[in-house]
Amino acid sequence: MIKHRKPIQYGVDPAVYHSTKQKRGDADFVMSKSELVAFAKNPQKWVMGHREEQTDAMDWGSLIDCLVLTPELFDSRYAITPETYTDEKMNVKPWNWNANYCKTWREQEKVDGRECVKPNVASEAQLAKSRLQKDEHVDRIMHGAKTQAFVSATYVDDDTGIEVPLQGLVDIVPNGDGTYGNCLADLKTCDDASVRAWERTVLNYTYHVQAALYLDMFEATTGEKREGFAHVIQESSPPYAVARRILSEDFVSIGRDTYRAALRLYCRCLAENRWPGYDDESGNGGVIIDGFRVVNPPAYIYKTNDL
Repeated sequence: MIKHRKPIQYGVDPAVYHSTKQKRGDADFVMSKSELVAFAKNPQKWVMGHREEQTDAMDWGSLIDCLVLTPELFDSRYAITPETYTDEKMNVKPWNWNANYCKTWREQEKVDGRECVKPNVASEAQLAKSRLQKDEHVDRIMHGAKTQAFVSATYVDDDTGIEVPLQGLVDIVPNGDGTYGNCLADLKTCDDASVRAWERTVLNYTYHVQAALYLDMFEATTGEKREGFAHVIQESSPPYAVARRILSEDFVSIGRDTYRAALRLYCRCLAENRWPGYDDESGNGGVIIDGFRVVNPPAYIYKTNDL
């Protein structure tokens, strides 16, 4: 069961959302969708501190998120790298990260909490934003919507009685009117927004799990039931093509079963203080013999040979 924990907040800086003081493995650690998915893959690896490395694709997605969802935070989160700098001899030179002045500038921006962005990247991001906003359907779902909604809830486990604090950051909360009013939505960037590619992306990045968890947390936090979960999608390379998807009820239902199973496992690990690795437990149809998991051929290998 998921119940209310804190009132919903809007316009939240993702940097604040992602900051945490609790230690993994402690009962008061706040679980998010990304933490829960990482835990479910390998509880032992997760509790020992493994973290996903930030990629260029993630950096681009964060930049677009800021420009579209919280443009008022751009100046506090990003610093556009100058084109030139003036050296000790008062000579104006092209910006060079090997120069001491440029290094010092970057370090100061980092201290101030800003991420450096090259001018050409910032220009392309503004172009991508404008093309996204020109889409009539995107404009409609964004009209009057609230963004970056910080939801906090608590999962209560039936088997152990453990209560797990949860949090999520919903990109778009439509205003409740019109075609898109009764859903939640997220803004996503990707390499390929075609239908079949997006189906794989949803599975690979567990966006269906995120959808189910956010819908349930939003209802617990606000008392308001939203029926669907949509994705506003934009490709990360020119011409920055836009696509729009909404997850089926079946997809969301599978996501809900997945996150609930992960939370039950998490509570069991907390209760027993035991964090299994890849091959410490049977599951997913696998059989373990003397500590080694038996690997079977995948279903697609089987085929009929016509002789």
